[in-house]
Amino acid sequence: MSKTQRHSKVIHLVVALALALSFSLVTTVPALTAPLVASVTETAFGTGTRDHNVNMPATIDAGDLLIVFFTNDGGAIVTTPSGWTQLASAAHGWVVRLSVYYRIATGTEGGTTVNFVTSATEEAAAQVYRITNWHGTTPPEISTAATGTDRTPDPSSLDPAGWDVADTLWIAVAGQDRGDQGTPTYPASYTNGISTLSSSGIGRCRIHSARRVLAAASEDPGTFTISVSEEWVAFTIAVRPVRYDLTTSSTVGGNVTIPGEGVFSYDEGMIVDLVATADAGYRFVNWTGDVGTIADVNAAATNITMNGDYEITANFIAQYDLTIDSTVGGNVTTPGEGLFPDYDAGTVVDLVATPDAGYRFVNWTGDVGTIADVNAAATNITMNGDYSVTANFIEESSTPPPWGSGGGCFIATAAYGTPTAEEINVLREFRDAVLLKSTVGSQFVALYYWLSPPIADFIAGSEPLRTLVRELLIDPIVRVVEATGDMWRN
Repeated sequence: MSKTQRHSKVIHLVVALALALSFSLVTTVPALTAPLVASVTETAFGTGTRDHNVNMPATIDAGDLLIVFFTNDGGAIVTTPSGWTQLASAAHGWVVRLSVYYRIATGTEGGTTVNFVTSATEEAAAQVYRITNWHGTTPPEISTAATGTDRTPDPSSLDPAGWDVADTLWIAVAGQDRGDQGTPTYPASYTNGISTLSSSGIGRCRIHSARRVLAAASEDPGTFTISVSEEWVAFTIAVRPVRYDLTTSSTVGGNVTIPGEGVFSYDEGMIVDLVATADAGYRFVNWTGDVGTIADVNAAATNITMNGDYEITANFIAQYDLTIDSTVGGNVTTPGEGLFPDYDAGTVVDLVATPDAGYRFVNWTGDVGTIADVNAAATNITMNGDYSVTANFIEESSTPPPWGSGGGCFIATAAYGTPTAEEINVLREFRDAVLLKSTVGSQFVALYYWLSPPIADFIAGSEPLRTLVRELLIDPIVRVVEATGDMWRN
Protein backbone atom coordinates (compact mmCIF):
# COMPACT_ATOMS: atom_id res chain seq x y z
CA MET A 1 0.00 0.00 0.00
CA SER A 2 1.42 3.40 -0.97
CA LYS A 3 1.84 6.28 1.48
CA THR A 4 -0.95 8.15 -0.35
CA GLN A 5 -3.33 5.23 0.06
CA ARG A 6 -2.49 4.91 3.76
CA HIS A 7 -3.09 8.63 4.27
CA SER A 8 -6.41 8.34 2.43
CA LYS A 9 -7.58 5.49 4.69
CA VAL A 10 -6.62 7.44 7.81
CA ILE A 11 -8.51 10.49 6.58
CA HIS A 12 -11.61 8.43 5.84
CA LEU A 13 -11.44 6.84 9.30
CA VAL A 14 -11.14 10.21 11.04
CA VAL A 15 -14.06 11.62 9.04
CA ALA A 16 -16.21 8.59 9.88
CA LEU A 17 -15.43 8.89 13.58
CA ALA A 18 -16.17 12.61 13.52
CA LEU A 19 -19.52 12.04 11.81
CA ALA A 20 -20.43 9.30 14.28
CA LEU A 21 -19.54 11.53 17.22
CA SER A 22 -21.48 14.45 15.75
CA PHE A 23 -24.53 12.25 15.23
CA SER A 24 -24.26 10.97 18.79
CA LEU A 25 -24.05 14.48 20.19
CA VAL A 26 -26.97 15.68 18.11
CA THR A 27 -29.25 12.80 18.93
CA THR A 28 -28.62 12.95 22.67
CA VAL A 29 -29.54 16.62 23.12
CA PRO A 30 -33.09 16.78 24.49
CA ALA A 31 -35.53 19.11 22.77
CA LEU A 32 -36.97 21.97 24.77
CA THR A 33 -40.67 21.68 25.44
CA ALA A 34 -41.09 25.30 26.52
CA PRO A 35 -43.74 27.55 24.93
CA LEU A 36 -43.18 27.54 21.18
CA VAL A 37 -43.60 30.45 18.80
CA ALA A 38 -45.35 28.75 15.89
CA SER A 39 -45.50 31.86 13.71
CA VAL A 40 -45.28 35.67 13.66
CA THR A 41 -47.59 37.57 11.29
CA GLU A 42 -46.77 41.19 10.39
CA THR A 43 -49.13 43.93 9.20
CA ALA A 44 -48.11 47.49 8.16
CA PHE A 45 -50.50 50.43 7.84
CA GLY A 46 -48.64 52.94 5.63
CA THR A 47 -51.39 55.55 5.49
CA GLY A 48 -53.16 57.32 8.28
CA THR A 49 -56.41 55.61 9.29
CA ARG A 50 -58.44 54.86 12.36
CA ASP A 51 -59.30 51.30 11.29
CA HIS A 52 -56.33 48.93 11.46
CA ASN A 53 -57.37 45.45 10.34
CA VAL A 54 -54.50 43.32 11.62
CA ASN A 55 -53.90 40.03 9.81
CA MET A 56 -54.16 36.90 11.93
CA PRO A 57 -51.95 33.86 11.22
CA ALA A 58 -53.23 31.60 8.45
CA THR A 59 -53.38 28.59 10.75
CA ILE A 60 -54.64 28.82 14.33
CA ASP A 61 -55.69 25.93 16.54
CA ALA A 62 -58.02 26.04 19.51
CA GLY A 63 -56.04 26.75 22.66
CA ASP A 64 -53.23 28.63 20.92
CA LEU A 65 -52.10 31.82 22.61
CA LEU A 66 -52.30 34.90 20.36
CA ILE A 67 -50.34 38.04 21.35
CA VAL A 68 -50.61 41.26 19.34
CA PHE A 69 -47.96 44.01 19.51
CA PHE A 70 -49.43 47.22 18.04
CA THR A 71 -47.47 50.46 17.56
CA ASN A 72 -49.13 53.62 16.29
CA ASP A 73 -47.34 56.78 15.22
CA GLY A 74 -48.77 59.09 17.87
CA GLY A 75 -50.49 59.05 21.21
CA ALA A 76 -53.93 58.07 19.95
CA ILE A 77 -55.74 55.63 22.24
CA VAL A 78 -56.39 52.13 20.87
CA THR A 79 -59.74 50.45 21.43
CA THR A 80 -59.45 46.85 22.62
CA PRO A 81 -61.22 44.56 20.10
CA SER A 82 -64.02 42.31 21.34
CA GLY A 83 -62.73 39.00 22.64
CA TRP A 84 -59.25 40.34 23.33
CA THR A 85 -57.61 41.42 26.59
CA GLN A 86 -55.25 44.36 26.87
CA LEU A 87 -52.05 43.60 28.81
CA ALA A 88 -50.68 47.15 28.60
CA SER A 89 -50.71 50.31 26.51
CA ALA A 90 -48.26 53.19 26.98
CA ALA A 91 -47.36 56.28 24.97
CA HIS A 92 -44.30 58.53 24.82
CA GLY A 93 -46.15 61.84 24.80
CA TRP A 94 -48.01 62.22 21.51
CA VAL A 95 -45.17 60.77 19.47
CA VAL A 96 -45.52 56.97 19.68
CA ARG A 97 -47.67 54.37 21.48
CA LEU A 98 -47.09 50.63 22.06
CA SER A 99 -50.02 48.38 23.07
CA VAL A 100 -50.05 44.65 23.85
CA TYR A 101 -53.12 42.34 23.70
CA TYR A 102 -53.72 38.61 24.05
CA ARG A 103 -56.42 36.06 23.29
CA ILE A 104 -56.79 32.29 23.83
CA ALA A 105 -57.80 31.09 20.38
CA THR A 106 -61.01 29.23 19.65
CA GLY A 107 -59.58 27.88 16.39
CA THR A 108 -61.75 30.02 14.13
CA GLU A 109 -59.38 33.00 13.84
CA GLY A 110 -57.05 31.61 11.16
CA GLY A 111 -56.78 33.83 8.06
CA THR A 112 -59.08 36.54 9.46
CA THR A 113 -58.37 40.14 10.47
CA VAL A 114 -58.99 41.98 13.73
CA ASN A 115 -59.66 45.71 13.74
CA PHE A 116 -57.62 47.79 16.22
CA VAL A 117 -59.28 51.19 16.09
CA THR A 118 -57.32 54.30 17.09
CA SER A 119 -58.91 57.48 18.42
CA ALA A 120 -57.17 59.49 15.69
CA THR A 121 -55.96 58.86 12.15
CA GLU A 122 -52.47 57.34 12.41
CA GLU A 123 -50.07 54.98 10.69
CA ALA A 124 -49.35 51.75 12.58
CA ALA A 125 -47.39 48.47 12.57
CA ALA A 126 -48.44 45.20 14.17
CA GLN A 127 -47.01 41.77 14.92
CA VAL A 128 -49.12 38.76 15.92
CA TYR A 129 -47.36 35.94 17.80
CA ARG A 130 -49.02 32.53 17.66
CA ILE A 131 -47.75 30.46 20.62
CA THR A 132 -48.27 26.77 21.32
CA ASN A 133 -47.25 24.44 24.17
CA TRP A 134 -47.99 27.07 26.77
CA HIS A 135 -49.71 26.79 30.16
CA GLY A 136 -53.19 27.01 28.68
CA THR A 137 -54.93 29.15 31.28
CA THR A 138 -52.45 31.47 33.00
CA PRO A 139 -52.34 34.78 31.07
CA PRO A 140 -49.00 36.11 29.87
CA GLU A 141 -47.47 38.69 32.18
CA ILE A 142 -45.98 42.03 31.19
CA SER A 143 -43.51 44.46 32.75
CA THR A 144 -44.08 48.11 33.47
CA ALA A 145 -43.60 50.35 30.46
CA ALA A 146 -40.16 51.77 29.80
CA THR A 147 -39.86 54.95 27.69
CA GLY A 148 -37.00 57.06 26.41
CA THR A 149 -35.53 59.18 23.66
CA ASP A 150 -32.22 57.67 22.57
CA ARG A 151 -30.75 54.80 20.54
CA THR A 152 -31.18 52.08 23.17
CA PRO A 153 -34.77 51.01 23.91
CA ASP A 154 -34.50 49.12 27.21
CA PRO A 155 -37.48 46.98 28.33
CA SER A 156 -38.01 46.79 32.09
CA SER A 157 -37.21 43.61 34.00
CA LEU A 158 -40.06 41.24 34.81
CA ASP A 159 -40.64 38.84 37.71
CA PRO A 160 -43.89 36.98 36.95
CA ALA A 161 -46.20 36.72 39.96
CA GLY A 162 -47.98 33.62 38.68
CA TRP A 163 -45.03 31.19 38.56
CA ASP A 164 -41.45 30.64 39.59
CA VAL A 165 -38.46 29.05 37.84
CA ALA A 166 -39.62 27.26 34.68
CA ASP A 167 -38.80 27.14 30.96
CA THR A 168 -40.48 30.49 30.36
CA LEU A 169 -40.80 32.15 26.96
CA TRP A 170 -39.55 35.75 27.30
CA ILE A 171 -40.35 38.30 24.58
CA ALA A 172 -38.75 41.76 24.40
CA VAL A 173 -40.67 44.35 22.36
CA ALA A 174 -40.06 48.00 21.53
CA GLY A 175 -42.10 50.49 19.48
CA GLN A 176 -40.41 53.64 18.15
CA ASP A 177 -41.17 56.76 16.19
CA ARG A 178 -39.91 56.85 12.59
CA GLY A 179 -37.44 53.96 12.28
CA ASP A 180 -36.74 54.18 8.56
CA GLN A 181 -33.00 54.46 9.04
CA GLY A 182 -30.84 51.35 9.42
CA THR A 183 -31.38 47.92 10.97
CA PRO A 184 -31.84 47.40 14.73
CA THR A 185 -29.88 44.98 16.88
CA TYR A 186 -31.65 42.95 19.54
CA PRO A 187 -30.96 42.24 23.22
CA ALA A 188 -28.11 39.80 23.85
CA SER A 189 -29.21 36.13 23.97
CA TYR A 190 -32.47 37.01 22.21
CA THR A 191 -33.11 35.43 18.82
CA ASN A 192 -35.52 35.52 15.88
CA GLY A 193 -35.61 39.31 15.82
CA ILE A 194 -38.44 40.82 13.76
CA SER A 195 -38.74 44.49 12.83
CA THR A 196 -41.90 45.87 11.15
CA LEU A 197 -41.96 49.39 9.62
CA SER A 198 -45.30 51.07 8.92
CA SER A 199 -44.04 52.95 5.85
CA SER A 200 -41.28 55.23 4.63
CA GLY A 201 -43.56 58.25 4.80
CA ILE A 202 -43.57 61.17 7.20
CA GLY A 203 -45.93 59.64 9.80
CA ARG A 204 -44.10 56.38 10.11
CA CYS A 205 -43.41 54.13 13.14
CA ARG A 206 -41.64 50.82 13.74
CA ILE A 207 -41.95 47.83 16.05
CA HIS A 208 -39.16 45.40 17.05
CA SER A 209 -39.40 42.09 18.92
CA ALA A 210 -37.20 39.12 19.79
CA ARG A 211 -37.43 36.16 22.12
CA ARG A 212 -35.64 33.55 24.22
CA VAL A 213 -36.48 30.55 26.42
CA LEU A 214 -34.89 30.64 29.86
CA ALA A 215 -35.58 28.71 33.05
CA ALA A 216 -35.49 31.67 35.40
CA ALA A 217 -37.78 33.32 37.94
CA SER A 218 -37.20 36.78 36.43
CA GLU A 219 -35.63 38.36 33.38
CA ASP A 220 -34.07 41.67 32.32
CA PRO A 221 -33.61 41.42 28.55
CA GLY A 222 -31.17 44.28 28.05
CA THR A 223 -31.29 46.83 25.26
CA PHE A 224 -32.20 47.08 21.62
CA THR A 225 -30.02 49.37 19.50
CA ILE A 226 -31.56 51.57 16.80
CA SER A 227 -29.78 53.70 14.22
CA VAL A 228 -30.65 57.15 15.50
CA SER A 229 -32.14 58.57 18.67
CA GLU A 230 -35.95 58.43 18.63
CA GLU A 231 -38.81 58.31 21.11
CA TRP A 232 -39.61 54.71 22.13
CA VAL A 233 -41.76 52.54 24.43
CA ALA A 234 -40.71 49.02 25.48
CA PHE A 235 -42.04 46.01 27.44
CA THR A 236 -40.96 42.54 28.54
CA ILE A 237 -43.55 39.75 28.23
CA ALA A 238 -43.43 36.31 29.90
CA VAL A 239 -45.39 33.24 28.72
CA ARG A 240 -45.80 30.43 31.22
CA PRO A 241 -44.91 26.91 30.05
CA VAL A 242 -47.28 23.96 30.07
CA ARG A 243 -47.86 22.22 33.39
CA TYR A 244 -47.26 18.51 33.98
CA ASP A 245 -48.53 16.13 36.64
CA LEU A 246 -46.23 14.23 38.97
CA THR A 247 -47.86 11.19 40.60
CA THR A 248 -45.94 9.77 43.57
CA SER A 249 -46.51 6.60 45.57
CA SER A 250 -44.55 4.17 47.73
CA THR A 251 -44.33 0.50 48.63
CA VAL A 252 -44.84 -0.85 52.14
CA GLY A 253 -42.16 0.37 54.53
CA GLY A 254 -42.06 4.13 53.99
CA ASN A 255 -43.49 7.21 52.36
CA VAL A 256 -42.66 10.02 49.96
CA THR A 257 -42.48 12.92 52.41
CA ILE A 258 -41.50 15.60 49.86
CA PRO A 259 -43.59 16.58 47.98
CA GLY A 260 -45.92 13.99 49.50
CA GLU A 261 -47.94 11.26 47.84
CA GLY A 262 -50.62 11.82 45.24
CA VAL A 263 -50.81 14.03 42.15
CA PHE A 264 -48.91 17.34 41.96
CA SER A 265 -48.81 19.82 39.04
CA TYR A 266 -45.66 21.68 38.01
CA ASP A 267 -44.53 23.98 35.23
CA GLU A 268 -42.55 22.35 32.44
CA GLY A 269 -38.84 22.32 33.24
CA MET A 270 -39.31 22.80 36.98
CA ILE A 271 -36.90 20.86 39.20
CA VAL A 272 -38.88 19.20 42.00
CA ASP A 273 -37.26 17.92 45.20
CA LEU A 274 -38.00 14.32 46.16
CA VAL A 275 -37.51 12.83 49.63
CA ALA A 276 -38.42 9.25 50.58
CA THR A 277 -38.47 8.38 54.29
CA ALA A 278 -38.27 4.77 55.48
CA ASP A 279 -40.26 3.40 58.44
CA ALA A 280 -38.49 1.70 61.34
CA GLY A 281 -37.21 -1.69 60.24
CA TYR A 282 -37.07 -0.72 56.56
CA ARG A 283 -34.66 1.04 54.23
CA PHE A 284 -35.09 2.93 50.96
CA VAL A 285 -34.09 0.96 47.84
CA ASN A 286 -34.74 3.11 44.76
CA TRP A 287 -37.18 5.07 42.61
CA THR A 288 -38.96 3.27 39.78
CA GLY A 289 -41.41 4.33 37.08
CA ASP A 290 -40.82 7.38 34.87
CA VAL A 291 -37.33 7.97 36.25
CA GLY A 292 -35.55 9.30 33.15
CA THR A 293 -35.12 12.81 34.61
CA ILE A 294 -34.51 11.84 38.25
CA ALA A 295 -31.02 12.96 39.24
CA ASP A 296 -30.18 9.79 41.22
CA VAL A 297 -32.67 6.92 41.28
CA ASN A 298 -30.80 5.26 44.15
CA ALA A 299 -30.86 8.28 46.48
CA ALA A 300 -33.71 8.80 48.95
CA ALA A 301 -33.21 12.59 48.64
CA THR A 302 -32.96 13.66 45.00
CA ASN A 303 -34.94 15.65 42.40
CA ILE A 304 -36.85 15.23 39.16
CA THR A 305 -37.06 17.62 36.19
CA MET A 306 -40.62 17.98 34.94
CA ASN A 307 -40.51 17.53 31.17
CA GLY A 308 -43.70 15.46 31.03
CA ASP A 309 -46.39 13.72 33.05
CA TYR A 310 -44.57 11.30 35.34
CA GLU A 311 -45.53 8.49 37.72
CA ILE A 312 -42.86 7.35 40.17
CA THR A 313 -42.70 4.97 43.13
CA ALA A 314 -40.39 4.97 46.14
CA ASN A 315 -39.42 1.39 46.96
CA PHE A 316 -38.54 0.12 50.43
CA ILE A 317 -37.36 -3.23 51.76
CA ALA A 318 -37.69 -4.74 55.23
CA GLN A 319 -34.55 -5.27 57.31
CA TYR A 320 -34.10 -7.95 59.95
CA ASP A 321 -31.72 -8.72 62.83
CA LEU A 322 -29.84 -11.98 63.29
CA THR A 323 -28.72 -12.95 66.82
CA ILE A 324 -26.20 -15.76 67.09
CA ASP A 325 -24.66 -17.64 70.03
CA SER A 326 -23.27 -21.09 70.81
CA THR A 327 -23.04 -23.66 73.58
CA VAL A 328 -19.81 -24.70 75.28
CA GLY A 329 -17.42 -26.45 72.91
CA GLY A 330 -17.18 -24.14 69.93
CA ASN A 331 -18.05 -20.86 68.26
CA VAL A 332 -19.89 -19.45 65.31
CA THR A 333 -17.03 -18.12 63.20
CA THR A 334 -19.13 -16.85 60.27
CA PRO A 335 -20.57 -14.26 60.62
CA GLY A 336 -19.56 -14.34 64.30
CA GLU A 337 -21.57 -14.20 67.49
CA GLY A 338 -23.78 -11.44 68.79
CA LEU A 339 -26.31 -9.16 67.11
CA PHE A 340 -26.05 -8.59 63.36
CA PRO A 341 -28.63 -5.97 62.39
CA ASP A 342 -30.15 -4.71 59.18
CA TYR A 343 -30.08 -7.61 56.76
CA ASP A 344 -32.36 -6.95 53.79
CA ALA A 345 -35.33 -9.28 53.56
CA GLY A 346 -34.40 -12.35 51.56
CA THR A 347 -30.66 -12.02 52.19
CA VAL A 348 -28.93 -15.40 52.42
CA VAL A 349 -26.40 -15.31 55.27
CA ASP A 350 -23.64 -17.89 55.52
CA LEU A 351 -23.29 -19.71 58.86
CA VAL A 352 -20.16 -21.59 59.93
CA ALA A 353 -19.84 -23.26 63.36
CA THR A 354 -16.35 -24.36 64.41
CA PRO A 355 -15.93 -26.82 67.32
CA ASP A 356 -13.12 -26.61 69.85
CA ALA A 357 -10.65 -29.48 70.23
CA GLY A 358 -12.39 -32.50 71.74
CA TYR A 359 -15.86 -31.34 70.69
CA ARG A 360 -18.03 -31.75 67.65
CA PHE A 361 -20.88 -29.77 66.16
CA VAL A 362 -24.36 -31.21 66.76
CA ASN A 363 -26.87 -28.87 65.14
CA TRP A 364 -28.45 -25.41 64.92
CA THR A 365 -31.43 -24.64 67.13
CA GLY A 366 -33.74 -21.67 67.63
CA ASP A 367 -35.38 -19.88 64.67
CA VAL A 368 -34.16 -22.50 62.22
CA GLY A 369 -37.09 -22.57 59.78
CA THR A 370 -35.04 -21.01 56.94
CA ILE A 371 -31.68 -22.67 57.70
CA ALA A 372 -30.72 -24.81 54.74
CA ASP A 373 -29.42 -27.73 56.85
CA VAL A 374 -29.72 -27.60 60.64
CA ASN A 375 -27.34 -30.55 61.02
CA ALA A 376 -24.51 -29.00 58.97
CA ALA A 377 -21.82 -26.89 60.61
CA ALA A 378 -21.45 -24.90 57.34
CA THR A 379 -24.85 -23.83 56.02
CA ASN A 380 -26.89 -20.65 55.51
CA ILE A 381 -30.03 -18.90 56.71
CA THR A 382 -32.48 -16.83 54.65
CA MET A 383 -33.48 -13.63 56.44
CA ASN A 384 -37.26 -13.41 56.30
CA GLY A 385 -37.64 -12.15 59.87
CA ASP A 386 -35.77 -11.36 63.08
CA TYR A 387 -34.01 -14.61 63.99
CA SER A 388 -32.04 -15.98 66.93
CA VAL A 389 -30.03 -19.18 66.41
CA THR A 390 -27.66 -21.27 68.53
CA ALA A 391 -24.85 -23.57 67.44
CA ASN A 392 -24.75 -26.67 69.67
CA PHE A 393 -21.61 -28.68 70.45
CA ILE A 394 -20.89 -31.83 72.52
CA GLU A 395 -17.73 -33.59 73.62
CA GLU A 396 -16.47 -36.16 71.18
CA SER A 397 -15.68 -38.70 73.94
CA SER A 398 -19.21 -38.57 75.32
CA THR A 399 -20.90 -39.23 72.02
CA PRO A 400 -21.40 -42.81 70.79
CA PRO A 401 -22.28 -43.40 67.16
CA PRO A 402 -25.78 -42.19 66.20
CA TRP A 403 -28.75 -44.34 67.14
CA GLY A 404 -28.73 -47.72 65.50
CA SER A 405 -25.47 -47.12 63.61
CA GLY A 406 -23.63 -50.02 65.30
CA GLY A 407 -20.28 -50.07 67.07
CA GLY A 408 -21.49 -48.18 70.14
CA CYS A 409 -23.50 -49.18 73.19
CA PHE A 410 -27.04 -47.92 73.01
CA ILE A 411 -30.11 -48.97 75.00
CA ALA A 412 -32.40 -49.53 72.00
CA THR A 413 -29.75 -51.44 70.10
CA ALA A 414 -29.10 -53.60 73.14
CA ALA A 415 -32.80 -54.25 73.67
CA TYR A 416 -33.50 -55.30 70.06
CA GLY A 417 -30.15 -56.99 69.54
CA THR A 418 -29.53 -55.25 66.19
CA PRO A 419 -28.91 -51.65 65.03
CA THR A 420 -31.18 -52.16 61.99
CA ALA A 421 -34.45 -52.82 63.78
CA GLU A 422 -37.40 -50.87 62.25
CA GLU A 423 -38.22 -49.47 65.71
CA ILE A 424 -34.75 -47.87 65.87
CA ASN A 425 -35.35 -46.19 62.47
CA VAL A 426 -38.55 -44.63 63.88
CA LEU A 427 -36.68 -43.34 66.93
CA ARG A 428 -33.85 -42.00 64.76
CA GLU A 429 -36.35 -40.13 62.57
CA PHE A 430 -38.02 -38.62 65.66
CA ARG A 431 -34.64 -37.55 66.99
CA ASP A 432 -33.67 -35.76 63.75
CA ALA A 433 -37.08 -34.22 63.04
CA VAL A 434 -38.06 -33.14 66.56
CA LEU A 435 -35.43 -33.38 69.29
CA LEU A 436 -32.48 -31.90 67.40
CA LYS A 437 -34.58 -28.94 66.23
CA SER A 438 -34.57 -27.33 69.67
CA THR A 439 -32.00 -26.47 72.31
CA VAL A 440 -33.76 -28.50 75.00
CA GLY A 441 -34.11 -31.53 72.71
CA SER A 442 -30.47 -31.34 71.69
CA GLN A 443 -29.41 -31.19 75.30
CA PHE A 444 -31.58 -34.25 76.06
CA VAL A 445 -29.94 -36.17 73.20
CA ALA A 446 -26.48 -35.20 74.43
CA LEU A 447 -27.35 -36.35 77.97
CA TYR A 448 -28.75 -39.60 76.62
CA TYR A 449 -25.53 -40.24 74.70
CA TRP A 450 -23.61 -39.62 77.90
CA LEU A 451 -25.62 -41.97 80.13
CA SER A 452 -26.55 -44.76 77.72
CA PRO A 453 -23.32 -46.78 77.25
CA PRO A 454 -23.14 -48.40 80.74
CA ILE A 455 -26.91 -49.01 80.81
CA ALA A 456 -26.82 -50.61 77.38
CA ASP A 457 -23.94 -52.88 78.42
CA PHE A 458 -25.94 -54.01 81.47
CA ILE A 459 -29.08 -54.75 79.36
CA ALA A 460 -27.21 -56.56 76.59
CA GLY A 461 -25.94 -59.25 78.99
CA SER A 462 -29.41 -60.45 80.07
CA GLU A 463 -32.06 -61.78 77.68
CA PRO A 464 -34.91 -61.42 80.25
CA LEU A 465 -33.84 -57.83 80.89
CA ARG A 466 -33.64 -57.10 77.14
CA THR A 467 -37.18 -58.45 76.71
CA LEU A 468 -38.46 -56.44 79.67
CA VAL A 469 -36.90 -53.16 78.44
CA ARG A 470 -38.07 -53.78 74.89
CA GLU A 471 -41.71 -54.64 75.75
CA LEU A 472 -42.29 -52.29 78.69
CA LEU A 473 -40.20 -49.27 77.66
CA ILE A 474 -39.04 -49.10 74.05
CA ASP A 475 -42.09 -50.58 72.28
CA PRO A 476 -44.60 -48.24 74.03
CA ILE A 477 -42.42 -45.24 73.15
CA VAL A 478 -42.21 -46.34 69.51
CA ARG A 479 -46.00 -46.82 69.34
CA VAL A 480 -46.61 -43.30 70.70
CA VAL A 481 -44.07 -41.80 68.29
CA GLU A 482 -45.62 -43.62 65.32
CA ALA A 483 -49.17 -42.73 66.37
CA THR A 484 -48.28 -39.02 66.43
CA GLY A 485 -46.23 -39.14 63.22
CA ASP A 486 -48.70 -37.03 61.24
CA MET A 487 -48.18 -34.22 63.73
CA TRP A 488 -44.41 -34.10 64.02
CA ARG A 489 -43.58 -35.15 60.48
CA ASN A 490 -45.55 -32.13 59.16
